Amino acid sequence: MEALHPTAVPVPAMTLYCEDPRVIGTEFYLMDYVPGMLIEHPALHGVSPAHCHTLYENMATTLAALYKVDINAVGLQDYARSTADYYARQIKRWSEQYRQASAVPGGGKEGANAMHFLMEYLPNHIPADDTTCLVHGDYRVGNLLINEDDFTIAAVLDWELSTLGHPLADLAYCCIPYHLPSEQEGVKGLLGTDLKARGIPSEAAFIDMYCRACGRDGVENWPFYVAFSLFRLASICQGVYARALQGNASSANALAVGSRAALLAITARNLLTKK
Repeated sequence: MEALHPTAVPVPAMTLYCEDPRVIGTEFYLMDYVPGMLIEHPALHGVSPAHCHTLYENMATTLAALYKVDINAVGLQDYARSTADYYARQIKRWSEQYRQASAVPGGGKEGANAMHFLMEYLPNHIPADDTTCLVHGDYRVGNLLINEDDFTIAAVLDWELSTLGHPLADLAYCCIPYHLPSEQEGVKGLLGTDLKARGIPSEAAFIDMYCRACGRDGVENWPFYVAFSLFRLASICQGVYARALQGNASSANALAVGSRAALLAITARNLLTKK
């Protein structure tokens, strides 16, 4: 965040970083307070259609600004140990995590079968594109502070999953709600929502907003990128689920969060197999 503060990516100004655990029991940092709204659900309930459209456009242009950050100029060229083979490394990492988490009893057979399909399919279908930029890792409306007056982005928060990687990783992750049901409890999806009535752009229109903002001529192999994002999130959820069954989860709704891994994996598999 300190490196990004002078750029077009809106982040809070960093005030202090303390490595000494003796102060409060752990290392910590302080940042400036940024006023703004926090909206968790991508359907933007209670927001007018005009403001919904404005916010989605600003989400796309802010993500494009992140893509444009010169990592060398801001001193982040060594932010990741390696920038080569981003998807291959990520698929390997999250496959290993899923295998460890799935050793804990629980979970559905269809979800497990879908995950095993993805672990075989994804490494063999990685697009030949080694573009590298700063990746947020959890770019979604729930991690944005929004200016109430004009629905621009006041700040992008929660950078703990950030790294150097492929720019479409963030775009695809942000588009996951387009592929998930809106009526299922606990699932922040948009399927079944009247997007036009809500003023929310379609997935294709949102992608076009992003491409125009960063000067990109469209996106090829889109199903791969979305499927990877779903797979990665499914592995994370499975880990939460495993910790909940072991009694080690920090979240009170960890069992419910973890149980969504099957939905994510099945959705990813169906996207790739056109089911």
